[in-house]
Amino acid sequence: MDSRLGYLRSQAEGAMAAHDFVWAADAFRQLIVELHHAVGPFDYETLVARFELGICLMHTRQWHEAAGLFRELASIFERRGLNRLSLESSGNLAASLANVGDYTSAVRIFEHLIPELERAFGKDDESVFVARHNLITDLEALGKKSQAQRQVNKLISDLERTRSPMDYLIVQARQTRERIKRS
Repeated sequence: MDSRLGYLRSQAEGAMAAHDFVWAADAFRQLIVELHHAVGPFDYETLVARFELGICLMHTRQWHEAAGLFRELASIFERRGLNRLSLESSGNLAASLANVGDYTSAVRIFEHLIPELERAFGKDDESVFVARHNLITDLEALGKKSQAQRQVNKLISDLERTRSPMDYLIVQARQTRERIKRS
């Protein structure tokens, strides 16, 4: 990577590390333009920069743009056999869709994604637990309380078997269970 590309990447990654996602998004956009010219739009480095831009878009609540980007990236990564990035893009797409109120599409994606994550990384992988929790909150948003309650109880049982008692995922799942009970 030439010095200009390296500089832009370090600026973008530095901004992400500092949690300045607006600045990071701008830096990733500049990097992507430069990468398009240097190595092409479908080079791995360009695609990863676009993925990181999508993360910045989510952090800045630009859900529609993030959803469009992750929809495209999930397809590209899947065709290239980049399984983890494809699955992560699908999860980010579902999360972005849920944040614009398209819970039905988010549920459909998570229901397809969770078995794929389990096959790829194992049932106890953090990405599986996060996707399961996101599915539960989307089911809750759709008013499918009994289904959400059953799934959150199973999630908590699985988390308690594999994680420490104060793990953030257990805490979140317990809060979700209480919220569902109150609704």
